[in-house]
Amino acid sequence: DIWFDKDEVEMSSSCWLSQRLETLEKCRAAIIFLSQNYFRCSVALLETKILLERLKSSEKSVKVFPVLFSPVEIPKDLSMLFEGAIDLTGAYLANMSLSEKSSIVIGNLSVEIDQYSLIRAPFHPAAPPSSEFTGEFKSKKLCKWSLEDVQEWLHHKGIREFYRQTFAEAMIDGFLLSSLTDEALSQYL
Repeated sequence: DIWFDKDEVEMSSSCWLSQRLETLEKCRAAIIFLSQNYFRCSVALLETKILLERLKSSEKSVKVFPVLFSPVEIPKDLSMLFEGAIDLTGAYLANMSLSEKSSIVIGNLSVEIDQYSLIRAPFHPAAPPSSEFTGEFKSKKLCKWSLEDVQEWLHHKGIREFYRQTFAEAMIDGFLLSSLTDEALSQYL
């Protein structure tokens, strides 16, 4: 997993902090946008210390991708964590939009961060077929498939549960499956 919290919002749930810290402790990489607000936020500083401890214990435990979003003075005890930051504070970037700055970050990180994405992680074989799967979808025409048939087909193809669940939540049956476009898949699923 790659940890990126774009919305620094305290959740209404009482366990939001523990969920957040648990995710941080398990992630393989973290993208950190450094700004004045970042260093004023106690939770962000706690996260930074956790990442620093993970790095001290083993450099291979987590990879940090720092992005200097606005001019800040980085505390000396944290400087190791922010070496090699992508700098978005230069005068030549001052008039760029947020989209253009985001493009710079993506361009600089895309190749390196790709190593940490789940899609690149080693394939884990799907769980053994459920007894509820009968293979009946194979004898039906695609447009006649039910929601269950689509789920069984996705399972049969080795599609991960997250994506199967997305199809189930969108109530994709055979008719809808046959009319899906690449654009619809990327926009809605």
